Amino acid sequence: MIRRRWWPRSLRAQLILGVSAIVSAALIAIGAVAVVSLRDEVVSLTDGQVDDSLVAFGYSYGKGEPGLHSQSGQAPGTVIALLRDGKAVYSSVFTGGETASAPSDVVQDLESAGSQSGAPRTVELGDEGPFRVAARDVGAGDRLVSAVSLKAANRTLARNVLLVAGLVLLALLATAVATAVLVRNAL
Repeated sequence: MIRRRWWPRSLRAQLILGVSAIVSAALIAIGAVAVVSLRDEVVSLTDGQVDDSLVAFGYSYGKGEPGLHSQSGQAPGTVIALLRDGKAVYSSVFTGGETASAPSDVVQDLESAGSQSGAPRTVELGDEGPFRVAARDVGAGDRLVSAVSLKAANRTLARNVLLVAGLVLLALLATAVATAVLVRNAL
């Protein structure tokens, strides 16, 4: 029989290492599922915000409002644009109650992203970072584009990844200590 050099020789050490390995694998799997589930939920909620933004934008467009700066129903961190034959004729960025024209690099990225229909997708908009973007045709060569920032969602995910990792490490340490005490008392 070939003896592994790295494997502990005593039964106590083998039990502690074996139980700790099994528990750590389970905890890592549970943590990964929790983080992936949270990410999927955050993306789903953001997609809902994109859809709501397009509905509000479509309502204002249907009323024939003269400028996008008067848009209501847009959440902070939202960027909207009206594309006419693929080129932006209006664009706005909404931040904490204020509205401004979108920067030119963001407008270029919206023009590119707005040419595709379908479900919201993640796109980098200039220096503003990642956004979930969707577009809707409204006829006559016009297309409404809405983008919702993922900055807050990514901060939340990062905090939760750190929290889950910390809890997994604490649980693993507690398991190793408890296993060591139990094995010492049983043997």
